Amino acid sequence: ADTTDKDCNYRQLCRVYAQLADIFYRQNLMEENIKCLDMSVIYALRANDTMVAINSYAYKMAAYERLGLPDSVVRISDDLYRRYHCSTYRQTVICFLSQSVCSYITLGKADKARDILCLYEKESGYFNGGLEIEPGREAYYDMKAKYYMATGKADSAEIFYRLEKERGTDFANQNMAARGLTRIFQEKGMADSALKYSLYSYDMNDSLYSGMATKEVGHVKGMYDYSRFQ
Repeated sequence: ADTTDKDCNYRQLCRVYAQLADIFYRQNLMEENIKCLDMSVIYALRANDTMVAINSYAYKMAAYERLGLPDSVVRISDDLYRRYHCSTYRQTVICFLSQSVCSYITLGKADKARDILCLYEKESGYFNGGLEIEPGREAYYDMKAKYYMATGKADSAEIFYRLEKERGTDFANQNMAARGLTRIFQEKGMADSALKYSLYSYDMNDSLYSGMATKEVGHVKGMYDYSRFQ
């Protein structure tokens, strides 16, 4: 794409930057990820591609969360809602807003976290009725449990951690659920149950680390193969 050309294909260019951002995110290079997402937003707006602009802007929340910057996460969340809550993109924006729930909780804004969870439950389209969310999105149970923990409702939090453990089959969900249950039983003074889930969390964390290490080896090999090919 030639940006000096009046017929430059900005629609293609914004997607190229979005793909670059995804690669940097997978390599845990958050600052590079954010720079590419910013470029993707700029060119998406030039192409009048609002959906890509929203997606690229919203994905910055994940990078800021990894960088431990909850203020930046909620700033983007608030901005997205303010701009698009009355538009045709409302459902998409609400789905993205869920990424900010834990940051609001970290900042002591449980009421805001509750509002976003309510919107997510009513308008995301991911729920099959009641408390059941579609497969692959079980991290919702962790967010809901953390909200209840932040508001002093450990019994309600336990329900959602158990749902995550039951329905979230990957190591990450199993680890988060076990850690949450460990904390709950520690607060309740139930040492045997706390130990049980603590050990389970340790096993899941070990499996999660092994999986991440395997992926990292794949990334390094891919970069080596690419350099050799050049």
